[in-house]
Amino acid sequence: MKKLFLAMVMAVISAIAVSAQENGKENTMEVLPVQTDKNDGYEGDATMRCGIKFNIRLSSITKVELESVDGNPLAGRTIIRNDAQGQPIADGIENASTVITFNATDKSGLTPGKDYYISTLPCDLYGGYRLSFYRDGLVAHYFGVHLTVESGTFISPDEQMESELEFDKPNAPLVEEERPKMNPETHGLFLQYRKNPTEANKQALLEQMGLRYDKVVARKKEKQTPGTGA
Repeated sequence: MKKLFLAMVMAVISAIAVSAQENGKENTMEVLPVQTDKNDGYEGDATMRCGIKFNIRLSSITKVELESVDGNPLAGRTIIRNDAQGQPIADGIENASTVITFNATDKSGLTPGKDYYISTLPCDLYGGYRLSFYRDGLVAHYFGVHLTVESGTFISPDEQMESELEFDKPNAPLVEEERPKMNPETHGLFLQYRKNPTEANKQALLEQMGLRYDKVVARKKEKQTPGTGA
């Protein structure tokens, strides 16, 4: 019995030791600030790769730029450790960059309607991010909010992204509209509420209007940051 008891104790101790090793497991992750449609710019555990997934139907897109408007690092080299709950966390970032450039390798640009993936570090984009599309010497900016990139996942802009793109010359001044136009989704919710003014429809409209407001704030923050938006 004594031997059996000691064996059971040793088994429990070994299990605890293995668990501790798993919690303390380290993975090096490196994300390059310049990527292409043929090079994902990622080095590390493939299951931990994460970032932005986008799909655009426009032709002649030769470059896409991603930026955190709050200045959170998107690229760099870091060590990912598991915390006490087994969740991956970044421990310091070397050569950090808040902007990632994604280039098409074909002169004609990215393939319309195809899914593309921009690798990033795990990052908080809740306050806003800029996704800029370049073609024919012009650029159009999309601003997204309320998103977080977690290890092993790719997030996507909302389906109305292309409807918000307006191409202009790089570094064109930000034109403030006194009454910004509604996008199709907001306009649809407005008509829905006017036709059927239920509390549910009201809340859906208010949430969408709040989202639009936060996007405007993200755009203003990005424009106020020196050396960005080009």
